[in-house]
Amino acid sequence: MKNLAGLNFKTKNGNQYFYDDNTGMVFPCSDLMQEILSLFQNYSKSEIINKFKQKNDKKDIEKHYNFIEKWSQAHGCFFFENRVPIIPIEPTEKKIIEYLINNGFRQLILNVTEDCNFRCKYCVYSPEYLYSRNKSKNRMTFSTAKKAIDYYFSWFIKVQERNPVRTPVINFYGGEPLLELALVKKIIEYSKSLFNQEIFFAMTTNGSLMTEKIIDYLFENEVSVSISLDGPKKEHDRLRVDKNGKGTFDRVMKNLEMAAKKYPKYIRNLIISVHDWGTDLEAVAQFFNEKRDILPFVARSGFVSPTFTHYFDRYNETDVLRFSKKKGMLMKEYFSEITTTQESRRIPNFLDILVGSNCRLSLLRQKISNRHHFIPYTGSCTPGDKISVLWDGSIHLCERVNHLFPIGSIEQGLNFNKIYDLIKHYNEAIANNCAKCPITRLCGTCYALFAGNGEFKKDPVDFCEKNIHSVKDNLVFTYSILEDNPQAFTYMVTEYHKKLTDIMA
Repeated sequence: MKNLAGLNFKTKNGNQYFYDDNTGMVFPCSDLMQEILSLFQNYSKSEIINKFKQKNDKKDIEKHYNFIEKWSQAHGCFFFENRVPIIPIEPTEKKIIEYLINNGFRQLILNVTEDCNFRCKYCVYSPEYLYSRNKSKNRMTFSTAKKAIDYYFSWFIKVQERNPVRTPVINFYGGEPLLELALVKKIIEYSKSLFNQEIFFAMTTNGSLMTEKIIDYLFENEVSVSISLDGPKKEHDRLRVDKNGKGTFDRVMKNLEMAAKKYPKYIRNLIISVHDWGTDLEAVAQFFNEKRDILPFVARSGFVSPTFTHYFDRYNETDVLRFSKKKGMLMKEYFSEITTTQESRRIPNFLDILVGSNCRLSLLRQKISNRHHFIPYTGSCTPGDKISVLWDGSIHLCERVNHLFPIGSIEQGLNFNKIYDLIKHYNEAIANNCAKCPITRLCGTCYALFAGNGEFKKDPVDFCEKNIHSVKDNLVFTYSILEDNPQAFTYMVTEYHKKLTDIMA
């Protein structure tokens, strides 16, 4: 049914639904309704009644037809031809500036070094990835950092005039940013002297260099620290190794335990966990559950980046099946827990992130923020929402997009011609067929997944088909949960976001 702007799906209880992408609504959808939907645009009401009256009651056929007709005409549901055409706004310099003053400069990312004391096997900054930069001795000078901060705040002050509650965010990234601790300290000191209101400082680190003094400093300056930890020793050391190829788990855990002991109530530390086809997810889940009293909140559990890489050549079909079986077991565990009463519900943090995150995406279904801006489809931001500065002072979209898509420099500021070209090429190369996509409201893809060798393209070529299949699986799982326990919605969305709000406050 290629004319339908949405997806049919069936829950584990056998109930059928239609997810309507035009409105974001989900409708119960029987076999009869599906058949009528498939014929609705090409046959009259009387023809459809005649076609199905031998197997169905006439009143039932009319009820379904009238329902489809009403929602189609009144609310634009079900069909691509009802989709309101979304024409991207021409990204002129004036309009980009207007947008950024209202919405931009949410975060300054300072890539303080390209060096790292680890050699993680899945690192995106390695020869495993075709177009990313590799590790080097390049490091940011304070002069460069100072200019980046000055530029960021020159814009942020304008943004804050329209958004008084906005807090500036400065994020330290690498490489390993703690290799440049002296620079980090100077940046924090200078930023505080320049802006006498609250600044939210954040850092992404491998955690191996966090001595007691460093932990004290980060705590005293309220730095939110995201620490990479992939699970128990066997799992972590399998991929996260140092320059000599040795595992790093013991060093990281020692520092995490030291931080937890000294500052047990500090909630701004977070764990980032990564997995691939070789990961024993069951062992990882058990580890994080057993260590829940001493480890920070697991904020993200992500799959190794699958695009523009030969990384996954090391795995075979058996590995994929083994991984899928383990994840299936954890999904069953999550399902069992989330459908119990609130009083007896016990969902470990890692399990909630690994499985529950996809449920939240399926439920929120917000209109893509850029629909009224420059990129009508996908989840891509407007360049300038983030300002990511490399060691040489060049400005980029964010820390996840490779270095081949600069949008300016700290010397000259944002280059609006480059931003214009980038948006234009992205819309042409990636978003050109999105108007006929059944999951535009559930698509979270962005530049980082399509950033090739200075151009945007899909890798693999069937990327979108796989994404649609994945979204459908998430809808099936999520609505199967809600059928068994409608109250689970409150936990999956409201309570989770309360946790994150508390951490980021």
